[in-house]
Amino acid sequence: MGSQTLLSDLEDLCAWVENVQPRSSGCMGACGMGPNATSAASDGHGSLHTGIGTLDEALRVLQAVARQADPTCSVSIPDEVLARIELRSDGDRLANSMDPVDNAEAELHFTQAIDAEQIPAPVPGHLSAEQAERRRSDQLRKLYMLRSNVRGSQALQNYDGAIADCDRVLEFAP
Repeated sequence: MGSQTLLSDLEDLCAWVENVQPRSSGCMGACGMGPNATSAASDGHGSLHTGIGTLDEALRVLQAVARQADPTCSVSIPDEVLARIELRSDGDRLANSMDPVDNAEAELHFTQAIDAEQIPAPVPGHLSAEQAERRRSDQLRKLYMLRSNVRGSQALQNYDGAIADCDRVLEFAP
């Protein structure tokens, strides 16, 4: 539980560190201790990180990975960007609940994240303007998909809202 949210967190965070990419894998021999992540440096040395259940913990993993690659590296993500990532991350975690209150809160987080994504934000320095715009478009598409899922859940049963969000997704990726 939570591995997809962890992967999304790391995808969002890793955009701010050059030459660091997350990828999905199995339980890494640590089933029941997750969500888990491993880090591997170019020299083959790595570490297992277990029980990563929050965005702050995912950020600590990224900082450890960055320091493995370059001991002088510091991960610097603007607060405004972290706040946007946190909205999506918290919404994602709440959406996994069967509790209607949690699902309603998840919908609110996704709506706030969508609204925030409409406003230009700082972008990683190593991305071109085209790459940054593609990333923003992908992020909006992902947020509409997430909100559609929670709106169409048994807990909320907001099927019209879910369909409207799917229509928005199609605008981003016909």
